[in-house]
Amino acid sequence: MGNIIKLINIGSICRDFRIHLGYQQYHVASAIGCSKELVSAFECGRDNNAVIFSWYIENGLESYMFERGLSFNG
Repeated sequence: MGNIIKLINIGSICRDFRIHLGYQQYHVASAIGCSKELVSAFECGRDNNAVIFSWYIENGLESYMFERGLSFNG
């Protein structure tokens, strides 16, 4: 069974996924209309912004996690 992801780690996984896509933080920020500082705060675990998280989901985060044996639940 895959590793269960704790909410505290999701920002780090999202950062790795963004880099995997070849995007910089300003690409995400521009797509959702926020600052790159807010994206940074989310990826570092200092902010739990659902709008930012939804961008990662909409752009394929679940497939990326599946390929690496990671899961949000057991």
